[in-house]
Amino acid sequence: MLEMYKANIYVKPRDGKMLVYRGKNSNGEAINESFDRVSGIVKEISIRESEWNGEQIKSWNIKIVDGEETYILTLGYSNGFTRGFFNSLISADLSKPIKFGCYVKNEYNCPSLIQNEGIVRWKYGVDQMPKTEKVKIGTKEVIDDTKAVEWMLKVVDEIQANIKNFEAVEIFGGEEVKKTEEFKSEESDILPF
Repeated sequence: MLEMYKANIYVKPRDGKMLVYRGKNSNGEAINESFDRVSGIVKEISIRESEWNGEQIKSWNIKIVDGEETYILTLGYSNGFTRGFFNSLISADLSKPIKFGCYVKNEYNCPSLIQNEGIVRWKYGVDQMPKTEKVKIGTKEVIDDTKAVEWMLKVVDEIQANIKNFEAVEIFGGEEVKKTEEFKSEESDILPF
């Protein structure tokens, strides 16, 4: 039997919409399609490192699966959108589909996560989230996001643990059973592999 390889579909929030990357035109320009939302179940979160204009940059890749479609939602590494996104995602039921979108408020993109027809609220209040700080290095003023990134990494670790818990669900006799430890039986020691 032949199987057809399905490529991942890359998505990013922009101007209150979810942009789906559809390749490049003959001039080498990106072709994007706009959608209000992308939906599916979060399967993985990873950090991607790449080079852009000679500078090393990091971004987040969130793998979202909806049936046979796999979306890779790409987010900035340490911006407010991403912190808000993860603050909502940690409150969601990761075993169920989520609708991911965004909207514009005060000229900024804001994440919108919907599950069971309701908005997924932040787990942590604004006062519990570290802010970025402006610091001066020589004569140049830069943003120090160290505390905000440390907080976000802890949140992502908690989300990753929840994803792994739901990946351990298997179907036995038509019933969902959560595995809490590896299956062991007395016969397992006599198998040749």
